[in-house]
Formats: sequence, C-alpha cells, structure tokens
Amino acid sequence: MQNRKKWINEAATQPRILFVADDSRVMSSLRQTIAAMNFDALTARSCATARILADATPFDILCCDSELPDGNGVELARELRAAMGCKVVIISAHSLGGQDLPGGIDGWLVKPVLLSQLRGVLAQCLAFRAVPPNADHSQ
Repeated sequence: MQNRKKWINEAATQPRILFVADDSRVMSSLRQTIAAMNFDALTARSCATARILADATPFDILCCDSELPDGNGVELARELRAAMGCKVVIISAHSLGGQDLPGGIDGWLVKPVLLSQLRGVLAQCLAFRAVPPNADHSQ
C-alpha cells in the first residue's frame, strides 16, 4: 500500500467513510445512518477488500469491526490510519472496560451500536475537516 498520508478528502464536499464489517445486519443499519448523514460511503467485508479500497480511494473516516474473517480490525485500522491519515472508529462486541482508547483509535462503539452514538462519534471525527492542517492559524 502506498503511503498516502495527507489531507485525505479535501476536495470532496461530502465526507467519505469506509465501513469494514462482515455482519450484514450491522452493515445494513450503518448504511441507513450514513445515508442520513450525507456521507459518501464505501463498504468492505474483509481486511483484504478494505486494503484494496484504501489504495484506490481516499476517505476521511474508517469505521471497522474489531474482528474480521481475515484479520484483526484494530490492526487493520492502525495500518490504514498510518497510511491514509484517516480518523478511526472501532465497532466491537467487547467493551474497553473503562480503559483508555488504544493508540491510533479515535472512537470505540460496543455492539449493538446505538445509532445516536454512531452519529456522535462520526461528528467528532469530522471536526478535523473544518480546518486543513496546513491552514494559516496566525490571523
């Protein structure tokens, strides 16, 4: 995978999100929420497909299941964040049990995901798009 760390989707008016989950029920409910939030959504059901999409298409946020059929979603998320510079939200059946978020992770949602929680964490992730990182802040 190329190192494409940069201001990801700066030309797009719609934020782009890559959802990676192998559970069709989770994917279906997430798609509805994403559509309502006016995201441009990409979906993948495996680590391999997510890597192919990431290599071809920039995105702002990666929302990834922690356990995928061909790998660990947290490891995939860290890999894509390092390469793409995207924000990362993990969806898991396991709670963090009061622990801090793992390094490189911006949000952690526990299944079943409440749509209000998903909307909230995605809105927080989008805050970084408001001002590009190379903007002049001296004014």
